[in-house]
Amino acid sequence: MATRAEVLAQIQEVREAQQEAQAASDARFEAATAEMLADIKAVRADVEANPAQ
Repeated sequence: MATRAEVLAQIQEVREAQQEAQAASDARFEAATAEMLADIKAVRADVEANPAQ
């Protein structure tokens, strides 16, 4: 049977792993959002440069 200290240490490890995973997920989301925004701006610039199309 694990001691209370061991269980608390395991809980802390899980929390830290969850925080790291969330930070990585947030970074991927921010990168994807920035990429989509850049694509939207490029399309907008193209439409403004060629309004007849």
